[in-house]
Amino acid sequence: MEKISFNENWEFYPAKNGLFGETGAAPRKVTLPHDGVIGTEREADAESGSAKGFYRNGSFVYRKVFTLPREYENRVVRFLFEGVYMNAVVWINGEHAGQCRNGYREFIIDGDALLKAGEENEIKVTCRTGEDSRWYSGAGIYRDVYMLVGDKVHIAPSGMRITTLSADEKMASLSAELTIENREYRNRTLLSEMKILDMKGATVAKERRIVTFYGKTREEKLSSRLYIENPLLWSIDSPILYTCITTLSEGDREIDRQETPFGIRTLALDPLRGLQINGKTVKLYGGCIHHDNGVLGSATIGRAEERRAELLKSAGYNAVRMAHHPASPALLDACDRIGLVVMDELGDMWNVPKSTEDYSSGFGDDYLKDIESLIDKDYNHPSVVMYSIGNEIPEMGKPSGGVLARELAREIRRRDGSRFITAGVNGMVSNMEEVFHRLAEKSSGSGVDGMNGIISELGSRMKEIQCEEFIVNSTRETMEVLDIAGYNYAEDRYLKDAEQFDNWISVGSETFPKDLAKNWDLVMNHSPVIGDFSWTSWDYLGEAGIGRNVYDRALETGGISAAFPYFIAYCGDFDITGRRRPQSYYREIVVGNRSEPYISVQKPEHYGKKVFNTAWSWSDSIHSWSWQGYEGKKIKVEVYGKADEIELFLDGKSLGKQTVPLKSSEKELAYCTVFDTVYQPGRLEASAIISGKETGRCLLETASENLTLAIELDKREIPMNDRSLAYAFIRFTDEKGRIDRNRFDRITVNVRGEGVLQGLGSADPMSGDSFFEDSYSAYYGELLAVIRPTSRGRIVIDAVSGGFETVSCELIVR
Repeated sequence: MEKISFNENWEFYPAKNGLFGETGAAPRKVTLPHDGVIGTEREADAESGSAKGFYRNGSFVYRKVFTLPREYENRVVRFLFEGVYMNAVVWINGEHAGQCRNGYREFIIDGDALLKAGEENEIKVTCRTGEDSRWYSGAGIYRDVYMLVGDKVHIAPSGMRITTLSADEKMASLSAELTIENREYRNRTLLSEMKILDMKGATVAKERRIVTFYGKTREEKLSSRLYIENPLLWSIDSPILYTCITTLSEGDREIDRQETPFGIRTLALDPLRGLQINGKTVKLYGGCIHHDNGVLGSATIGRAEERRAELLKSAGYNAVRMAHHPASPALLDACDRIGLVVMDELGDMWNVPKSTEDYSSGFGDDYLKDIESLIDKDYNHPSVVMYSIGNEIPEMGKPSGGVLARELAREIRRRDGSRFITAGVNGMVSNMEEVFHRLAEKSSGSGVDGMNGIISELGSRMKEIQCEEFIVNSTRETMEVLDIAGYNYAEDRYLKDAEQFDNWISVGSETFPKDLAKNWDLVMNHSPVIGDFSWTSWDYLGEAGIGRNVYDRALETGGISAAFPYFIAYCGDFDITGRRRPQSYYREIVVGNRSEPYISVQKPEHYGKKVFNTAWSWSDSIHSWSWQGYEGKKIKVEVYGKADEIELFLDGKSLGKQTVPLKSSEKELAYCTVFDTVYQPGRLEASAIISGKETGRCLLETASENLTLAIELDKREIPMNDRSLAYAFIRFTDEKGRIDRNRFDRITVNVRGEGVLQGLGSADPMSGDSFFEDSYSAYYGELLAVIRPTSRGRIVIDAVSGGFETVSCELIVR
């Protein structure tokens, strides 16, 4: 079926009192994907609180009026929604057309019976959010929408499935299954043709077949074997893609066409060699990612997904885990193109709720549809190597959970036997009542202060608790359903379980950021341990403040999350703007992707204070040697590096050598050397030394007082389409481009010409500013503006801040 973007010319408005027939405000014109919540005000008494970053829930309406061409009268017309959060109901010309409770599932609405060809038509989508998520979910039609148009006999959406049966450097054997749908009530004979093109457009395989449809036949599947000589295989280091062009013809007339990108690669798994792609063992250096795009909210605009994948790959990652929902098609497309392995996840709950209004109420009725949608979306993406059937599901510690896990795994294997099945199992979560009971007994008279004390103790003892025999036994049935045992915060079980149970292969599906040195040693030195996925590789909205540091006072009571005005988790290797935080460079060093050391300086205003943090916190340090006002005062310098020793220099003078710790403890972090010194402006350098020889050096210089605003664009030219964006960092820099991290000034951004300001913001986890205004306060010297094109031509971006001259840059939309 022809796939036509249906993203433009929608009206959006919040519903009044939850009634979809009443508008709460004048409708606004929007281009999808769109987040209906991100532009609203955060409030301390918001219903979902810190979980959703203190944004309020609501009911929303999207409406579009369009003229359906007269020539569509005898054709099939459908609407593909890649994601609507949540409880979506679709109306066409005032009539109920369909619905989908799951906010992360693709769904298709048939429009034939309700649309009027040659006339104006109205499509309306209503959605409603509540206390339904443990993180910021956004709301509305946040992913792409397409109109699908085809002949009465047509290739089904996601109707081509290509499987690599075998492949080496000489030959690839492929299975191609084509699903053709028929809504005709007469017999028809068609010609089906498949052509496989390489990346240069050359035909490398083809097949033509005759297929006859009787009028009563509703669906037909054609199975073929195709062979490609000297194939180029898809891998992390060489992500080669092919395209299958499938056509249906009747006589001399082509009636349908579908293009399907895919990759040729083999997967294998065993305890001796772990995960193998094309016969080569791959260790997964991965990170978890939520679905929001920072200053854009949950809007899944194609370039935002592509940029995130590119930045993660550039930082050394070779894998991502979706947390905790199916990945967007745009993200999978990007992972295919650049070579990132994906663990795609079914969801965050089964039948037991984690939030009072979450999807658990619909899971039992709809999980077969959810699995079908997940696999239809993922099947031809070579980047997807495993499916997770769920994250930290409470039932996984009960017999009923084992039964349901088998049913989910059986259904996935029936639909796609080419990939592996895992889950993010947290034995503590799956036995929470028993854990609370045992801790309460132990805390009696021990000085642990009631429930809040127990909650705090849970985080610090999570790994220990999960090794308890009753927890290991409780999750065994679910674990044995999986191809790969996924552990959330339970790396101490990897080797013990491998010895105790048969054919055991494991992955760290979710791990604490400071545990990488220990975890990566397990990954690299034990074949059955195939990888590590840290929480988290990219910061996100909601779960406010779980990575925060608090000084000279204890964390707020009531759990790991922070009070208002925190609204960002503040725990990612990348912050929400896409800037790498120090922990990202640390991780890159630990896994061996970076040989040079890295300097990160603790903020001098906190020197000597007692710090309180969570298991997801990193030190509150930044890559800067510009600390005006702290001259002559004490300061701590962290240097990350795999070496015997680190030597620190200021203006060429040695500040001393220190031995690098090789293992983490309560007092120090492996491969992190901390120098206690005095701040003076100048040139700070760290030298890594192995066997007496320098192996790498890192430099920091103090920014001068001669500052200007500077704009750095990620691209100077962008295409004109609804997937396109440009990213502009606006920074306070000196004449040598050094950023002054002391600047928190307000910056105003104006976009002129053929584009709009789609979002503006910083990584400040407690900012009171809105991402949808034209001004925002810089955070440690920088700010991010995201520009969306509206037509071909020229865009000018102006930035101004008090006391600084306006700076401008130009962007071309082609």
